[in-house]
Amino acid sequence: MKIPPWVVVIAASSLLLAGCTTAPSWQSELNTALRESDGTVALSSLSEIEGSTFLVVCPYESVGSISDRLGFTWAGAPDYSNRDDRQTVAVVGDGEVTSHAEIPRDEVDFCSDTEWKVLPLDTSLTVTRSADAILVRPPS
Repeated sequence: MKIPPWVVVIAASSLLLAGCTTAPSWQSELNTALRESDGTVALSSLSEIEGSTFLVVCPYESVGSISDRLGFTWAGAPDYSNRDDRQTVAVVGDGEVTSHAEIPRDEVDFCSDTEWKVLPLDTSLTVTRSADAILVRPPS
């Protein structure tokens, strides 16, 4: 029995689309951890995260400034030089970004009053919740 070409095209397209998820599996786990936090969260507590360090990319950052802080060029780095509505948590392992999550600032705000440096995944981040915001900061 010969398989019609359109069946092959649909099957191949489905496989390609399955690999094109926009968010890593740990992003929803992070959102839950931040909402349920008792005041601190460490990214190392997330089950699906792989890497050793992380960097938060904030609004108005250029690709160049991200590369400077990472110490290497990240080909997929977001260019937020003209945006203030997004931030990205980039997880780093073996000299490359292993995964990243773009997070709208109206959900959680990592960038309200601080500039981030590369930190170990087990860093305890301070989480402050109010009625309309979740603020996340590195330790002082």
